[in-house]
Amino acid sequence: MSAPLYCTRCGSANVAGARLCIGCGSPMSMVGPPQAPIAPAPGTGPVFQQPPPYNYAAYAAQMAAQNRVREIDRTKTGLLLLIIGILLGPIPYVVYVGGILVIIGAILVILGRKAFGPIHSRNTIWSVVIYIIGIGIVIAGSVAFIFAVVSASVANAAGTSLSQATVSQSLSSSFNILLVAAAIGGAVLGIAQVLFTYALQNQTGKTLLWIGYAASLAISIIEFIIISPLISSAASQSYANGTYNPVPFSNLQSQLQIIGLLGFIPAIVFASAIYLARSRINTGEIPSSVSQPTTMSTP
Repeated sequence: MSAPLYCTRCGSANVAGARLCIGCGSPMSMVGPPQAPIAPAPGTGPVFQQPPPYNYAAYAAQMAAQNRVREIDRTKTGLLLLIIGILLGPIPYVVYVGGILVIIGAILVILGRKAFGPIHSRNTIWSVVIYIIGIGIVIAGSVAFIFAVVSASVANAAGTSLSQATVSQSLSSSFNILLVAAAIGGAVLGIAQVLFTYALQNQTGKTLLWIGYAASLAISIIEFIIISPLISSAASQSYANGTYNPVPFSNLQSQLQIIGLLGFIPAIVFASAIYLARSRINTGEIPSSVSQPTTMSTP
């Protein structure tokens, strides 16, 4: 703990780095170490001016106030990174940069959660738990997809009785499993995204969060309807000549990148909601001096 500084005007103890005296409000220029000893009178010993008793309660309150400011600044920076990362998400190749920004932003929001009350603090923790569950669903679907593809490839390379049509159908089914897992995992991840900043929102922001979630679900269904036939066609074309031809799947990848741009619709809505929450912090609307419990309700 740093040594306290004493105000030369009122004698109050102040924590190092304080801008104003907690006792009289004097600026830091008025604050200094304990006064030097008073010159003794002739024939007497040195006389020291005793500093006032240290106010530990005031020191703790000052430290709490400074920590609150740090948490608010972390949350503001984290929300800004979330906005940028979410908007970069649908862009091919840049999606990885967006993902890193989202992770960093989420960590900063989590670190600064306590300044905004127990409801927001609890929501952020639950959001992380739900997010992990969603990622687990996507990973499980990916593992099932890889296993099915490897099995079909091994069977084909071993020259078993499986026909090329059977192998292509197996590949198509594997991709559909991956799409379904991605859709279910995306729905779970969307709940985490809504909950993460829900307690920071006003009614407009909460409405935008639910609109963004509904848009992401609708786009997942649309993508499945569009992509599933394309995958079946690419799988059948890849084995049309009796041997595997990767060109149809390469062409499919380009088409998937274009379809993925539909993700801009929910991304813009989610980013707008987060921007509104950050604006409330900038204007001092939140956090309030006394945390008010709020409940999560649909708009």
